[in-house]
Amino acid sequence: MSPGRRGTVPVMRTVSRLAALASVVVWAAAISACGGGEASVEDFRSEANAICREGEEALGGLGEPSSPDQVDEQLDLVLEELDSAEGRFQDLELPGGDQGEQAERFVELFSERSDAGRSAIDDLRGAIEAQDQQGLQRAGQRLQALDEDGELEGIAGELDLEECR
Repeated sequence: MSPGRRGTVPVMRTVSRLAALASVVVWAAAISACGGGEASVEDFRSEANAICREGEEALGGLGEPSSPDQVDEQLDLVLEELDSAEGRFQDLELPGGDQGEQAERFVELFSERSDAGRSAIDDLRGAIEAQDQQGLQRAGQRLQALDEDGELEGIAGELDLEECR
């Protein structure tokens, strides 16, 4: 072997080792990004229950409004809490497996029902403004029917989300 050729063998081995090391690092990063971020069922349950409990506490003190301004303030508070809860649910890490699928469905349903609730609240506000009794009744019925099929509550029960039932 010529002296110039002998010098390239260690360089090539070093390059190969660095390339192999780089692929191991990329592989490890990919695995941690995909599978390492799952929450345990207990963590999800604890965080979801906290979201529901805090929402109930924030809205639990609402009494009968004595004026249209108080109705408006209370509706603002309801919407604020709804937005907060929905955002916090969306940010939760979900567990894996079957319970992860249930948790994902719970979050999706909560979001769907939140959208329907916002729409009903908008209609309620419009009916109050227009002094439309039938509109008030329709909006009230829509709000009451948000979980009429019981699916959201059923999933909450299956996941032991006692604070969310």
